[in-house]
Amino acid sequence: MCEASAYFLRGEDEELIFKEVAKLVPLGDDKYELVTFMGDKKVVEGKLKEINLLRHKIILIPTE
Repeated sequence: MCEASAYFLRGEDEELIFKEVAKLVPLGDDKYELVTFMGDKKVVEGKLKEINLLRHKIILIPTE
């Protein structure tokens, strides 16, 4: 499968937000909807830093 895991980057540490993400939908105002293959959804707020398809990672910087 081609799912990715989404992480918040906090300093040098990556904090797992959501696993098996199949779709990332920008909602505006630095909000993104993460959707799994099974249809589970989660809305997160942050700035998109990187999507690494080879490592199956989505990296966001949290807005606080």
